[in-house]
Amino acid sequence: MVYNIDMIRLFGDDIREKLNAFDSIAVAVSGGRDSIALLHFLAHGGFCRKLSVLHVNHRIRGEESEEDRDFVLGLAAEYGLPALSYEEDVPAFCAERGYGIEQGARIVRREIFERTVSSGKADRVLTAHHLSDQTESVLMHVFRGCGIDGLCGMKEDDGVIFRPMLATPRELVERYIAENGLRYREDSTNADPSYTRNYLRGTVIPAIKKMYPSLDENVRRLSAAARDAAAYIDTASADPRAQNGEALIPDEAFVLHPAAVAASVAKALSAVGARVDSERVHIEAIEALYFKNCGARVCLPHDFVAERRRGGVAVFRAEKAEKDMSEAAFGEGRFEIGGRAFCVNKEGGELRLDAAKVPEGSVFRTRRVGDRFRRFGGGDKSLGDYLTDIKYPKSRRDSLAVLAHGNRVLAVVGVEISSDVAVGPDSEATYIRSEER
Repeated sequence: MVYNIDMIRLFGDDIREKLNAFDSIAVAVSGGRDSIALLHFLAHGGFCRKLSVLHVNHRIRGEESEEDRDFVLGLAAEYGLPALSYEEDVPAFCAERGYGIEQGARIVRREIFERTVSSGKADRVLTAHHLSDQTESVLMHVFRGCGIDGLCGMKEDDGVIFRPMLATPRELVERYIAENGLRYREDSTNADPSYTRNYLRGTVIPAIKKMYPSLDENVRRLSAAARDAAAYIDTASADPRAQNGEALIPDEAFVLHPAAVAASVAKALSAVGARVDSERVHIEAIEALYFKNCGARVCLPHDFVAERRRGGVAVFRAEKAEKDMSEAAFGEGRFEIGGRAFCVNKEGGELRLDAAKVPEGSVFRTRRVGDRFRRFGGGDKSLGDYLTDIKYPKSRRDSLAVLAHGNRVLAVVGVEISSDVAVGPDSEATYIRSEER
């Protein structure tokens, strides 16, 4: 077959130079026309010293999904390219997490792409998103109620995904497929208008283009302007303080220009993985927490929560698991209580105590009603009051591990020991060391 690769170019020399700067790239291939065109163009254009094919079987369409996988893997073999093939049960993932199929598939793919890059299998994963895809993405954000970030659209290069065809019109991709006689797979769900993107692509956008035929180019310019504005606003916004699965938006962030406040909130949402499906209405609700009392909360999509704290507003995922009621007898070794791991040893750790002062029958467990704690160098009080005094996050208290004898707490793992077991001049120290999970 004679390939017309010189007749039709899916992207220009500027993109070629960027791709050739990478030692290895993996092109994500679903089997559809866009990804097949991109794969063919890359495979026959000498763009990279190392090119591989990445395919994700989402198991959404049963046998049809498996046929897509076999088609892509067969094409990789035909081109003499190594293949990275992944099997993911997206419907089960969505059912467990409460995501829609489209959204869940995006999340699963993104995680795979990130692992591919972080493991060194590729410097970037290339996707076949083109100019019309960018228009669809921006309009979906607008219709859902976005801020300036939504107008920015997809990035050409976000450090994991590189989108070389983002300025390429769909019509050019279709011509490339036709003139090179390329085979591809047609996803049967593409004709289903119950999927948001399909409805937008098949009904809404064609109607808009009848009146505004330059829609794609105009949206591209809007996105470019939005990215410039967002970059400027970002420099004026505040960075969240992220640790232990939480991101705290500091009080000082809420007295900035309104655009910078929104950008600060968006940063915190991104830091904990809550940016997906968080719309302008959610950002405004988080902003309003600044004016409320400590403990006030706002529920966000997918079990995330924003909570007013002393010093700012924290964003985190609410714990849904049942409280861990297990116990483990005190001694040296590794323990896991409340989903958190820690070690007891003689070598070192953030807490040290005198094991000889620990009463027989003491156990590691999660906190319980009635627990009391005598702070080292302080007075005796309920464990709850102590945790409030030190501003320990309410969202993490139920999974907090303690060493206790009855209702007497001898150590709060990762936080502090009681004066009851403090190390004295003649004591042999035993240490508790928390492990990051």
